[in-house]
Amino acid sequence: MGRRIALTFLGALLLSILSACIFPVPLPGDQTLNGLDVNATQGSNIDWPTVYDAGYRFVYVKATSGDADPPALRNDHFENQADGAKAAGLAVGVYHFAYPETNSPEDEAQYFIDEARDYLREGYLRPVLDVEALSQPSGLMANGASLSEWIGVWMESVEAATGVEPILYTTSDYANNYLDSTLANQQSGYDLWIAHWRCDSSVPPDCGAWGNRWAFWQYWAPTEPGIIGCGHNSVPGIGEDVDLDIFNGGLSLLSEYMIDTTDLPEDSLVAYYDFDEAIGSTLLDHSRYLNNGDIQDIEGVVTGRVGNAFNFDGVNDWVRVPDSESLQTIRRFTISCWIKPASLPPMGRAASTGIVAYGAEWHGVWELRLMGDGTVFLLLNWYTPSETDVISAAHLTVGTWHHIVATFDGESARLYIDGSQEAQQACPELLTPGVGSYMAVGLNFPGGDEYFHGLIDDLRIYNEVRAP
Repeated sequence: MGRRIALTFLGALLLSILSACIFPVPLPGDQTLNGLDVNATQGSNIDWPTVYDAGYRFVYVKATSGDADPPALRNDHFENQADGAKAAGLAVGVYHFAYPETNSPEDEAQYFIDEARDYLREGYLRPVLDVEALSQPSGLMANGASLSEWIGVWMESVEAATGVEPILYTTSDYANNYLDSTLANQQSGYDLWIAHWRCDSSVPPDCGAWGNRWAFWQYWAPTEPGIIGCGHNSVPGIGEDVDLDIFNGGLSLLSEYMIDTTDLPEDSLVAYYDFDEAIGSTLLDHSRYLNNGDIQDIEGVVTGRVGNAFNFDGVNDWVRVPDSESLQTIRRFTISCWIKPASLPPMGRAASTGIVAYGAEWHGVWELRLMGDGTVFLLLNWYTPSETDVISAAHLTVGTWHHIVATFDGESARLYIDGSQEAQQACPELLTPGVGSYMAVGLNFPGGDEYFHGLIDDLRIYNEVRAP
């Protein structure tokens, strides 16, 4: 899969001679399944029906490495490899090779999602994060907690965007020496694909804190010059040496590792924040678009309306969500959230605090505000000739949860409070977002001291009109 531990020349030569004639065959019995993993080395001329006929039932295909910054590392054969294997009847999944010492987990997760999105859906195996062979071991590798936190953020980011929990691939060395045991927790940890090149599938792998709880096992890796491996192999239908794997179960259990439609967020859900927890200084977006937010000064979570909520102090707490194509292309919308005001702005309608807003300073596309008299204010196309104001008749009660829904269908904007329509105004269209646009939670545009004071929970933004 990646770089492997160096071996002396003599040892490598001896191992190569002893194993050159080994021909991997399907394992006997129905408790395990044979599979393999491929990358750019194997190219696009794989005869997948022949691979299937030889007894292999699953394959993981390398899609990406690192992040999108040049030089972007992408397997240009991965669509061909994945599509061909699936057409031949193999269960197919895709994986990402990590560079934690040089990149952020959010950037790497976004790159993987952008490139492999079509394979992170129903009918494919759950995706995998490959963590091995850091090039700067004095950094993250020397601190198991830091590396494990990086892994956790990547995993959470992909799950938030796809609804699917990834699997962790790592080596026996890493599992024993460089990863925090929390990753192996049976309730809250991750399923394991262990790389332990026994070269003999009858000798169980060493999985560190996972014990004997492995889902996939890469037991055979080809020998490379100066690199430990199991020699050379010849899988029918593949012209190059290839990694060999085992699944710890039969076909019925393998089906449980396939992505199900119930796992997947809707395409129209552009951003979804449940506020149940923060990952470092990041608020995770549970839509498939990964519109994660940067938390500004908010400390911890409190009991909310649905699970937990963020407690905004009204002084300097807010969340900044960077601009993205999925936000820029919203032309119709539904905004839904729960809020529990702790206080109201002090100056009536001369002041307001922001619930959620999108746009640039002095160029707001849409904003949802709480006014000083307790009314809710939906503002479209702020500071332009087409500015549209929609103001609720109802007044919110401090210290009480209220459900707020705002919609725009391309012609009219509507505002709902606790299930009842409060107001409606015609509006011809939304502004095109300006340069420097972003989304703010808990703060108005153009910024300043207009911070929301209270709890916000379960914020969802759709690019279509939905029933309140």
